[in-house]
Amino acid sequence: YILTKNDFTKCLFDKDAPTVAEFLLAMKLADRNGAEIWERSDGWLFGIDEYRRRMKYGIHNNASDDDLHPQYSGLGGGLLVGHVKKLDKDLTEDLAFSMKAICGALVLSLGVDGMWKVMSSLFTEVMLLSPEENQRL
Repeated sequence: YILTKNDFTKCLFDKDAPTVAEFLLAMKLADRNGAEIWERSDGWLFGIDEYRRRMKYGIHNNASDDDLHPQYSGLGGGLLVGHVKKLDKDLTEDLAFSMKAICGALVLSLGVDGMWKVMSSLFTEVMLLSPEENQRL
């Protein structure tokens, strides 16, 4: 989800895999479902003020509130919103392989710490939720 949401689809190992298009469709549906939930929750699962408070406590402590907006509306509890189980492995294995290849290449060229400096901002939002909060979703 994070790979495709951040437009890494241009870097995929197999850009023409039919499963990528299927996943994008599932992602868009999850984003729409999640956006409806966020709208009822004042802009994020636990409200936009709580999102901004948690982001400022984390790595974005110098950002203004206007710059802090959640972007992963289609994720909740480690699943796409509206799903009660993980997607079929056939649907996600091409994307997972590509993500591992991208991170692996960054580790080889920058080291683990360098890779995390480059990639960590993509994962900040999903790390805002505690394991207990993720289980409730």
